[in-house]
Amino acid sequence: MRSQSLMINVREHLNKMETDNWMNYVREMRSQSLMINVREHLNKMETDNWMNYVLDKLKGFLLVLQNFGRSVLDWFDKVFPPDTRGDQLRHWLHVGAPFLIAAVVLITCIWCCKRLCRCCCGRGRVGKMMKAPGRNLRMPRNVFESNPRSYFSNLRANPGDKLV
Repeated sequence: MRSQSLMINVREHLNKMETDNWMNYVREMRSQSLMINVREHLNKMETDNWMNYVLDKLKGFLLVLQNFGRSVLDWFDKVFPPDTRGDQLRHWLHVGAPFLIAAVVLITCIWCCKRLCRCCCGRGRVGKMMKAPGRNLRMPRNVFESNPRSYFSNLRANPGDKLV
């Protein structure tokens, strides 16, 4: 009796749902049952079986890496055949060297310009800036945060000094 009422409720629920919603519901239930099956499988596995499983997967990964390395070497042999490899590599070294040198010089110049700009402009040493409380100027944040009491006592001692 109870199972019949449950089936009737499920049928009514499915009839009310649109086709898209029903498909999403089925997908959701399938993914939940898959996760439950995976959890049950992992719970049933003992520690030794788990270690064997991990080692098998690691061996498979290493085989993939070995096959990838072999395919890269095969491609390299095809592009640069062993009998003419030295001449071809020398040729590509002569062709590519000016571009590599230019790239290194350009990167070095950019790096040096950034360093010089920081030193000359003073941006690198000061740190974050903030508006000074009670004054119309900017000051380093770390100076204020290190000792706010002395800042405010100095502000009271010199009340006409750049007040807002």
